[in-house]
Amino acid sequence: MQRYTHLDRAEEAKLDLKVLIEDTVETLSRELKDKDIELTLDLESVPSFHCRPQQPSAVFTNLLL
Repeated sequence: MQRYTHLDRAEEAKLDLKVLIEDTVETLSRELKDKDIELTLDLESVPSFHCRPQQPSAVFTNLLL
């Protein structure tokens, strides 16, 4: 949760996309359950890359909602 809530504080960081998606799903899990949505993740390892973490996090949040 701490990684997710502090995304706006990082300018650019090395990002593990799998961890970011897992954190996003965990943060939204209650809202998804309230909508009777069951989400199962089957993620493979993805190479880390540098970016501003809040940007892909916002994309995944919007896609899931």
